Amino acid sequence: MVWSGDLASSADPSQVFVFPEEGNMVWTDNMMIPKGAEHAYTAMLMMNYVYDPQVAAQIENAVFYVSPVNGVEDLLKQMNASSPIDDYHLALLFPTPDVIAQQHNFQFLSTDLENTLKQLFLDLQGS
Repeated sequence: MVWSGDLASSADPSQVFVFPEEGNMVWTDNMMIPKGAEHAYTAMLMMNYVYDPQVAAQIENAVFYVSPVNGVEDLLKQMNASSPIDDYHLALLFPTPDVIAQQHNFQFLSTDLENTLKQLFLDLQGS
C-alpha cells in the first residue's frame, strides 16, 4: 500500500501507482489555526501564500500530490515546457473524470473495525 504522491516522487520507474478498478479513497491534508494561536495572522498569510497558483504549482512540481488550487495544471505544464511531465504523472496529479467518479470518502468506523485496520497497517509497515 502506498500514497500516490510518495510513489510518484520515488523516481523508481519499476514501481507504478494504479487506481483500483473498485475505486479509491479520497483524503486531504488540512490547514487550521488553533483557537487562540499567538501568530494567527502570520498563519493566515502562510495559508494564502501556498494557495497562490504560482506557488501551488511549484509545490505540485515537487510533491506529486493533487492540488486543490485552480489553474495549477496549466502553470505546471508551463513550468515543465522544456521537459514535459509524462501522462502517468499528469494522471496522478490531475485524475481523469472516470477516476474521480470512482473515488470514495473515508467513513467513520466501528471500534472493532478501526482496531483491525490499525493492525493491518502495522502489519504492512512491518511493526
